Amino acid sequence: MKKSIMLIAILIGISFNVNAQAMLSNDAGMIFLNKNESPANALEGKRGGFYGNHPLGEAIQNKYDKFLKLYVKYESSGGAYATEKQIIFKRDIYNSINKLDRYYKKALKKNTIPIESIVEDYEHILDVANQVRFYDTNQLEMLISTAKSEEQIIKYYKSIKFEEESK
Repeated sequence: MKKSIMLIAILIGISFNVNAQAMLSNDAGMIFLNKNESPANALEGKRGGFYGNHPLGEAIQNKYDKFLKLYVKYESSGGAYATEKQIIFKRDIYNSINKLDRYYKKALKKNTIPIESIVEDYEHILDVANQVRFYDTNQLEMLISTAKSEEQIIKYYKSIKFEEESK
């Protein structure tokens, strides 16, 4: 009987220690709040945006940040173990822009395309992606999803023209 009680006490002590360590670790996914900070403010600026210096410059960084804020939203679920659900709008467009981002970074690193050309093309593509967010883009998404290369995706984005609204 004494051994059982001692074993239970040891197990409870170990589990308390493990839980305490998990609470203190950022790897556990917890967000620690300052006294004057609300949960809404704690997540502000940490989700749906690009942070850091983009290798292609500040203009690309700002447009890519806008792109992420337009296409990625986080919805919190209720309950005791609340988690955030990532919602991506127009997934084909989102994936194609991320694919082009990797493509342009590689081209810059390998120096296969002049940086001026990369910046000019990528700025235009990000402008188009940011503008089409609220348009019907079924045809564009179908073309992008069937594209075999990054060059084809670039061609599709460059072919998009916007008509001026006449009042």
